[in-house]
Amino acid sequence: MHETVDDLKGVRRGQLRCGAATTVAVHLLPSVLVEFKKRFPHIDLRLLVGRTVETERRILADELDVGVVTCTLMNPANLKILHFLSDEIVFITPPDHPLAALSAVSVQQIKNAPLILREKGSLTRAIIDENFQAAGISINCLMEIETTEGLKRAVAEGLGCSFVPRCSIETEAKTKILGYHRVRGVSMKREFRVIMHKAKSLSGPIKPFLELLKVKAELSAVQKNTHREKH
Repeated sequence: MHETVDDLKGVRRGQLRCGAATTVAVHLLPSVLVEFKKRFPHIDLRLLVGRTVETERRILADELDVGVVTCTLMNPANLKILHFLSDEIVFITPPDHPLAALSAVSVQQIKNAPLILREKGSLTRAIIDENFQAAGISINCLMEIETTEGLKRAVAEGLGCSFVPRCSIETEAKTKILGYHRVRGVSMKREFRVIMHKAKSLSGPIKPFLELLKVKAELSAVQKNTHREKH
């Protein structure tokens, strides 16, 4: 009853518990959370960062209302699953690298580059391994780092090259700290999905939060298309 009244009056109270993978939490959700808090200042917001398996567990245990995940789900039949956005894994280089001037590169062009990669078991690493294997090329892995921020810092310091989600390098691309390049001829995309418990209703603060996520996804798509047109 209270949730129905809130829907009629506008959301004025309550809480929203959101779980997300690190990349999503750091690079995609902050602007959404800020805008949500401006519109609904009396809603208590909580953001818990964790891997997909942990976010899914928390959703099913009713410890979270909404999750934004990337990897394979263990119990999809018990979840509502909504598409959020698609992101691309891109190749990054120091600004003075020989390939830095190129907007796109091939796997053959980067086969000898010393690579700093995410750890085995991560989705980003799985996508890279799969594409290199399909091309019949061995990976020249110099180092493994478990965070995207660590990868970017190592590349900026000139230790090697790497692959990171496109959404994670907006600042570095604008300031030209890093060069980034689409990889031609391969599929290096990953899907961000919103998950909820199948019994959870779209009432209270959940509905406007999902609407803001939709706006964020549409804006990201426009920015991505604008970049492609420039290159």
